[in-house]
Amino acid sequence: MKKAVYYCPAVTCFDKDRNLDTEAQKNVYKHVLAGGIEGLIVMGSIGEFVYMSEAQKTQLADLAIAELKGKAKVIIGTGGTRLQTTVDFSNGVLEKGADAVIIVAPYYFGLTPQEMERYYDLCAESIRGDIFLYNFPAATGGDISPDLLVRLLKKHKNIVGLKDTVPGFPHTRRLIDAVRPEFPDFIVLQGYDDNFFHSTLSGGNGCIGGLSNLYPDVAAAAAKAFNEGDFAECARLQKKLNKLFQLYAIADPFHPVMKRAMMLRGVDMKAFCCEPMPQVTDGQTEKIKALLAEVDAM
Repeated sequence: MKKAVYYCPAVTCFDKDRNLDTEAQKNVYKHVLAGGIEGLIVMGSIGEFVYMSEAQKTQLADLAIAELKGKAKVIIGTGGTRLQTTVDFSNGVLEKGADAVIIVAPYYFGLTPQEMERYYDLCAESIRGDIFLYNFPAATGGDISPDLLVRLLKKHKNIVGLKDTVPGFPHTRRLIDAVRPEFPDFIVLQGYDDNFFHSTLSGGNGCIGGLSNLYPDVAAAAAKAFNEGDFAECARLQKKLNKLFQLYAIADPFHPVMKRAMMLRGVDMKAFCCEPMPQVTDGQTEKIKALLAEVDAM
């Protein structure tokens, strides 16, 4: 049985002027590490990277490496709409000490399978370190299919893993089934917290789930229970994660809700998000409080 992991795609903290709040960011990292999380994704989708300037991205990457290196696996999100910027940013953070980068395909115009393959070919050939692919068809308009993934792995040894953010589970299962015979060590991670147990039981490696910002102890305990073969405990914790998953339905976009929930759990930070994301309303805050109370009673 392969080791299961539960990595945290960390939120990004901003002040009221939408500058990076470095002290709050450190508090988030401390909170997540104290919960037992073994790896963090910096500037994933929940990290609001699409709204950040290049200077902010570099500042945050430098901060994360300095704060997390040697304490957890550090994976930096470097994807964007311009290939050379992604390559240069990736090589820069890898040289500074990041363990890997995670790259979403260019967004706005959806890529065909041939264009997707070409894009990741160019990334893998130019980036000097480990790469995770980030498959998010709803955001990019293109999909990494099982056949495409196998073709890429046959060409590039530095493509070591993939995050699959596709609703439901069949797509991830097809990816797992496609790569396992020839690439048994390739890391397949689900993008939804409520699929953690299903994915690991099906031969995946766990998930990169946003709820680990809020309850890192529950996420880490779920991975530990699976690795120890305590499936009853893993099932109990999965039910808790499933209940928590209702947080995402309180508002769309959900980022301000996640930050407010973290504040309610005692993380010293603010709920500011990049514009044009709205502030959390009083009504939404009450819904968050009610949900957290239900979860804590489980």
